[in-house]
Amino acid sequence: EATGPSAWLLDEVTDLSQVTHTVTMNATFSSVMLGYNATVPAGVEAYNARGVEDGYVSLVEVAKEGEVIPANTPVILYRTNDATSKVFTYTTNPATSVPTETVLGGSLYQKFVKCDGEKDYYKLMIKDGVAKMYWMYKEFNAAGESLGENNGGHIKCSANKIYMALPTVQGAASYGMRFVG
Repeated sequence: EATGPSAWLLDEVTDLSQVTHTVTMNATFSSVMLGYNATVPAGVEAYNARGVEDGYVSLVEVAKEGEVIPANTPVILYRTNDATSKVFTYTTNPATSVPTETVLGGSLYQKFVKCDGEKDYYKLMIKDGVAKMYWMYKEFNAAGESLGENNGGHIKCSANKIYMALPTVQGAASYGMRFVG
């Protein structure tokens, strides 16, 4: 059926500037992972997370407005103006910087990520107006069925989103954000 829930509509892209991804940033922080080099829009800075220190995620800048985020790189976004709709556009330009050390993972499509038993997993959430990386239950199985709290061994990572994985010994309920470097 052409309009059913499994319908695909394909359009040929002849102008690569038409390849975009919009992130709605209702809060100061958000995240993204794209399968192509993308230009950072106005009012946004992109950060890598190298680890945690004193209860905070250490954020190091990857790219700012007009610069390029590398393909397949999970980043935390920081909004620097009031506009909430941010459009990332495909580019053939080289990435501004390529993070080599990160505690972030991500997916280009909704995925149930198998958890390492020696790590805790976190996702970016806004609670009471504060952005933090909050601990995630390993509640899903590989097929995406919820088995309750920590019974499944997998976490859910939404399309074009990120997660953070840390050794369990560092485990905490949440981590704030701190810009470094």
